[in-house]
Amino acid sequence: MKGFWICLLLIVLFLCCGAEVLGVHVHTDTAQSKMMNWSLVRPVPTSFSANVTFTAAGLTQVRPNQLGLLITAGERMPFENPMDFQAISSLIRGSGLDTALCKVWMRFSADSLTWSGWIPTGLAHDNPQAYRDTMLISQMHTIDVGHRYVSLMIRFEALTPGLAAPFVSAIRLDCFQPGHITEINLELLSQQGYPGTSHTCTCPMPVFANRTQWNCPDGANPSCTVPQYATPSHLIVHHASSPATSTNWTAVVLAIWNYHTVTNGWCDIGYNWLIDPNGVIYEGRGGGNNVTGAHFCGQNNQTAGICLLGNLDQNQPTAAALYSLQALLTWKACDSGLDPIATVKHTPSGLTIPVISGHQDGCSTSCPGQHLYARLGTIRQGVDSLLNLCQAALGLDDDLPWTLSMFPNPARREITLLQQAPFAPGTRVQLFSLTGQEVLRHQVQTPTTELTLVLPATLTPGMYRLQVGDGDHTRTQSLILQE
Repeated sequence: MKGFWICLLLIVLFLCCGAEVLGVHVHTDTAQSKMMNWSLVRPVPTSFSANVTFTAAGLTQVRPNQLGLLITAGERMPFENPMDFQAISSLIRGSGLDTALCKVWMRFSADSLTWSGWIPTGLAHDNPQAYRDTMLISQMHTIDVGHRYVSLMIRFEALTPGLAAPFVSAIRLDCFQPGHITEINLELLSQQGYPGTSHTCTCPMPVFANRTQWNCPDGANPSCTVPQYATPSHLIVHHASSPATSTNWTAVVLAIWNYHTVTNGWCDIGYNWLIDPNGVIYEGRGGGNNVTGAHFCGQNNQTAGICLLGNLDQNQPTAAALYSLQALLTWKACDSGLDPIATVKHTPSGLTIPVISGHQDGCSTSCPGQHLYARLGTIRQGVDSLLNLCQAALGLDDDLPWTLSMFPNPARREITLLQQAPFAPGTRVQLFSLTGQEVLRHQVQTPTTELTLVLPATLTPGMYRLQVGDGDHTRTQSLILQE
């Protein structure tokens, strides 16, 4: 896995010969060195404990009707020269792990003397309910590179008499550092193919960053050995939810891939698509169109998952992210023959839910965040309008004998047209509003296969119709203009 570092610290709490011990296993991979592994076993660095006891198998309360607490001393983070951010998540194993009864916090320090406040690790919103009694997976947190130490606090709540106390057999911290990752610029992305797309869909597929472009360790290849496929009946919207300190969203996508494959133990990133606040769309799970992901309450078949990066319980989605979300949903609804404003049965789960749903429509979670979920009704109507408009626009005079490509789409400032045969002198390029008003005209002067047009600054965001004609043939494409 070239170009980044992965570190996995496995903290196992148990009793050995009457002494509490901590087992640590570290695994790293860098561009400059091969994989290295080392382990350390020594007394538990406990700075405070109350009403907890270690048994031969793990940690629990002494008196279940009273609060139990354990705070570890600082563990040094494994990265000597981290870049941009560090990502950290935790996994707890045991029994009776009700999140109302057993909680874990983390805090961080640059020098092991002055500490941040305690941060609740939270529960991963895609952690299947079936596992929650024996395994709790936290959200992924991105933290500043200046933090060099981490400390844990494990808290057992006081129980009602008669209830069995939670039992913790192991706690694992997964640490990740992406290394130097160049952030992807939407304006520099170009149109590209996506395996398995429908040839009958007339709505444009938005430009996106493929897996190689965001430095997926497996490149363009699927990370899953045998990807599963199914045409989706539902498009599920998510938010990443994790607290973030980095705005290098390309590196954050890589960190989510690592979180899903290492902490969750999945074969690949769970989402089919991810969208950052700048409007950049990222290809998620490898395998091409209609590959089944891991994102919908353990009932993933016949769904496609789209995740907006950021915490949309705390923050509003950006206009750029919403434009890209609508464009992606419009293309996918067209590609799969879906009615974006319908409510239909999702057969694998047995639920009757909107075709465009939020994660919380399938199970108990706040995902995709209150600020995004409140917009889903408007998003459905917008997708329906775009779907109707682009299908109507692209049905006009489409008789060019060769392929015409346009990127980026959605666009902001300019577009580039590519054609297999050169644009002949005299070819006319026109852009129309959906009311039929011509808003841009350009006439080709010299033969070229690539034509870049600057869009008028006065244009308002929305759908436009591009028409290219050379006297003998014309072709139309729809263009989505972002703010």
